[in-house]
Amino acid sequence: MTTKSLEIAHITIDGKEIDEKTPINKNEVITQMSEVLRMFNEKKPMFIKFYAVWCGHCKTIDGPWKQLIKSAKADSTIKGANIAIVEIESKVIGKELDKITSGTKNLKVDGFPTIGSITFENGKAEFKAYSGERSTNEMLSVVKELAKGKQSGGKQSGGKQSGGSRRRRVKRTRKSKRSIKSKRITKRKRHTKRKHI
Repeated sequence: MTTKSLEIAHITIDGKEIDEKTPINKNEVITQMSEVLRMFNEKKPMFIKFYAVWCGHCKTIDGPWKQLIKSAKADSTIKGANIAIVEIESKVIGKELDKITSGTKNLKVDGFPTIGSITFENGKAEFKAYSGERSTNEMLSVVKELAKGKQSGGKQSGGKQSGGSRRRRVKRTRKSKRSIKSKRITKRKRHTKRKHI
């Protein structure tokens, strides 16, 4: 069944909100992964968020994300557009979701939250990471661009992920390892030159 209007999905392992206590209102959002796969197969553009219940950044963005959904439903241009707003809990990431992640260019969930747009160009899915402010208005502007059929809106980039601080620490660590290695090589060169002189 093809739905040519705004669809909202919230996929979790236990049907609960991020607080792990409040049940998700199934009358307001789609809660089945099979429905998200249907949207993907129908090449429906998505503004998507991958989150973890233990992540502080994810808890902080939960309020603006819920407000984003309310604002999108109230906006007539978004409400009638063939797009989806989707959030997926980390515990769900597995075989079913692999059909989306493996079939989408630039989509790699290695930090939380990972937020961005999945769009389809020439029939191929591409993920554009969102790196703007995590406020309702900033995210809403990206959703509006998606509703207009534009490929990139707001602050998005093809390869950059929007995940938390783990990624930055990894980059710093790699950099520091390189500088330590180059210092060792320089010391060895000096040492061997002294021997031969």
